[in-house]
Amino acid sequence: MAAFGNFSNSSSDYNFKNFQETIKLMRSNPNSQWGFRLQGGAGSSIPLRVQQVQIGSIAYLCGLQSGDRILLINSVQAENLTHDEAKSEILRSGNEVSFLIERGNFMVQQNQPQISQKYVTRSSEMQITATSNVHNAPELKVL
Repeated sequence: MAAFGNFSNSSSDYNFKNFQETIKLMRSNPNSQWGFRLQGGAGSSIPLRVQQVQIGSIAYLCGLQSGDRILLINSVQAENLTHDEAKSEILRSGNEVSFLIERGNFMVQQNQPQISQKYVTRSSEMQITATSNVHNAPELKVL
């Protein structure tokens, strides 16, 4: 079989991207703690972020991580919320709260390739397409 394609490994071929994800926390008992601590907010020197997640907590089990930047609390833009307003929004949520978070820096190739290359074998033809999805993570489709 032929090689998949030629890609440069030069660092200038890559950008650092942040991953966005919606994380929904649910609890059956309103007295149960979510198990995370926020820091920052409007009026402070840093954007609203998760400072700490308690291991084994609801937040931990649902995938919230220390360092996650909070973009939305339920459907409310978090960018202009003070720390106290963010806490109030979470308290108003009751037993279900969802966050749109932004996480980390990871490398993705600039101008993500839209490659279509065919391989012919004795018994069949296989088309391989490389694309990227909406969360900036590479995706490989084998058709």
